[in-house]
Amino acid sequence: MNYAGGRFLTSTCYAFLDARYLFFYSSAERRVAHRTTRYTSESLCTTIYSTSSIPLLHGLNQTMWWIARNPSKLPSCEMATLSGPRDEAAKSSTWTELSLESQGVEIPTPARLCRPKINHMSRHQLLYLLLQGVSAMLIAGVINFIFGYLDYVEPYTGTFPPFIFGSSALFGDLAITTLLTGIATWMCALVLVNWDLCRGRVAPLHYTCELRSSFLRWFMFLDHYNSERGSYLCGCCDRGMARKVMFVLANVGRGVLVAMFTILLTVGPAVGLLVFAGKEYQRRQVFQGRWDGPVFKMVYGGLLAGLTSPLLAYMWMVRTGWITGEWD
Repeated sequence: MNYAGGRFLTSTCYAFLDARYLFFYSSAERRVAHRTTRYTSESLCTTIYSTSSIPLLHGLNQTMWWIARNPSKLPSCEMATLSGPRDEAAKSSTWTELSLESQGVEIPTPARLCRPKINHMSRHQLLYLLLQGVSAMLIAGVINFIFGYLDYVEPYTGTFPPFIFGSSALFGDLAITTLLTGIATWMCALVLVNWDLCRGRVAPLHYTCELRSSFLRWFMFLDHYNSERGSYLCGCCDRGMARKVMFVLANVGRGVLVAMFTILLTVGPAVGLLVFAGKEYQRRQVFQGRWDGPVFKMVYGGLLAGLTSPLLAYMWMVRTGWITGEWD
C-alpha cells in the first residue's frame, strides 16, 4: 500500500468517531484551538460546497459546508462576511442572505437564515419539532412493519413463533432495530434539519449561555476546526470522495452513540412489556400470534424514531443558534 492509500485508510478509521480530536489533543490544546479559530472564505467554503447534479450529493455538500462553521465568542476571531442591509433585514423575520459568490464559491441556490430566537421557542419551532416527530414515527413505523412482515409473517409456515430470548428472538431484533433506527434518524436529521435551517424554513434557537463541555462540543461539531489543522471532517485539503466518506463516517459514529444511549433507556421497559405480553411455553416467553412480531417492530421503531428525531432537530437548531448568535 502506497503512502496516499495508507493515509486515506488511517484518516477514514479515525473519522469514525473523530478519535484524533478526543485522544490526540489535550483539553488545553483544544481550548487553544478554539481560540485560534478563523472564519475566512478559504476555511469556510473552499473545497466544501461544490455543485452537483445529484440531489443527495448536493444536500450532503451543503450540510458539510454548513457544519464547517464554528462558533466563537472571542473578539480575535474573524466572522464570515455577510451581505445585505443589516439594519433593514433586522426588522424582518428573514435575517440575511449568505453571499458566497463574491468569495469564489458557486452555489446553485442561495441560503437564507432566519433571525435566531433568544432563550425561548416560538410556536413555529414547536410545530416544526412536532412535525419532525410525527413524520419520523410514521416513516419508521411503516419501514419496521415491512421488515417485520418479511421476518415473521412471510416465512411463518413450518417455523417457530418468535421468542423473546434465544436465536432469532425479539430481544436481538430490538437491539438491531435500535441501532439502525438511531443511525438512520441521525443521518436524516443531519441533512433535512440543516437544509431547513439554511433555507429559512425554521429559525435557530440561540441560548446566551456558552457550551463548555468538551464532549458535547465534539458531539455537536463545534471544535473540529482551527487555523493550523483545518477541518479534518469538512475543510480537508484533499479533494474528492475521501472528504465525504470521512464526514459520513463521523456522523455514523454519532448515530451509534445515540443508539447506544437509547438502548440503555428503552431496553428495560421494552423487555418488561414483552415478558408481560408474551405467553409462557417451556419456561420461555413466546408470541404465538402471526402478526405479533411485525406489530412489535412497528410500534417500537415508530416510538423510537418519534422520540429521537425531535431531540436531534432541537440539537441542530441550538447549534445553529450558537453559530449565528453573533451575526447581529
